[in-house]
Amino acid sequence: MDEYDTFTTRNDKFYAAGQTTGAAKKFYQRYALDWSTAWGNLAQVANNKVTVSGSTKSVWTKPRSVKLGGPRGDVIVLRRCLDESGRVVTQDGKTLDQPQFKQPHIYTVRLEKHTGEAWWRSGIAEQGQTC
Repeated sequence: MDEYDTFTTRNDKFYAAGQTTGAAKKFYQRYALDWSTAWGNLAQVANNKVTVSGSTKSVWTKPRSVKLGGPRGDVIVLRRCLDESGRVVTQDGKTLDQPQFKQPHIYTVRLEKHTGEAWWRSGIAEQGQTC
């Protein structure tokens, strides 16, 4: 889904910078299902002087469920196989080994388009088994 790719691309830029900013807060308030958790996760990374850079590659994306016209709006749950071998995590300028990035994993993410809104909100992606 293009909207989720746009969300992750913007989110990745905040993690690569390793800073909490007003722009990040506004982004999460508008596009995250739980903005305070998304903001808190970025703050934890920033406070520990961690940056996450590099790319991920989507191997495949499949819908797990689609519910349209619910009481709060539309809900789509996606399963994505992501290759994160291009990710680099540093702390205080030193690279940290990330063995979980060596093999592609399935991530599940919930997207919601609330009634009266024209954009999708994203939940925190949950890592599952290898794919």
